[in-house]
Amino acid sequence: MTYLGVTDNYMLQSECSNDVDAACRLVARHFGGARGTWAYEAFDYINATLFAGELPTPLIVWTITPHGKCLGQTRRGAAPVVTLHPSLLGGREKVNPWGIDPALLGVAMPMTC
Repeated sequence: MTYLGVTDNYMLQSECSNDVDAACRLVARHFGGARGTWAYEAFDYINATLFAGELPTPLIVWTITPHGKCLGQTRRGAAPVVTLHPSLLGGREKVNPWGIDPALLGVAMPMTC
């Protein structure tokens, strides 16, 4: 059994980058719908604006993150993955048991899950 190291995986991805890019976007559109498409539009803008288009295309998925409190996470490497929590787009706010305006609580007291 041959193990592909990180360098080999990166070379494999760069050789097939158009296929990887198309596959990632297809999966995102199929499973994420409009938010999947939007995530790649945002990635393309950030990549072009801040990184001169040098970032490899990650697989961007919308799913519950570990412990349900993290809004997103990344896994770097030859096959990067960006995980985004669905609450980033709203609609999953917890009931505020204290009756305090969430704007007054700041980032230290997140009201989303």
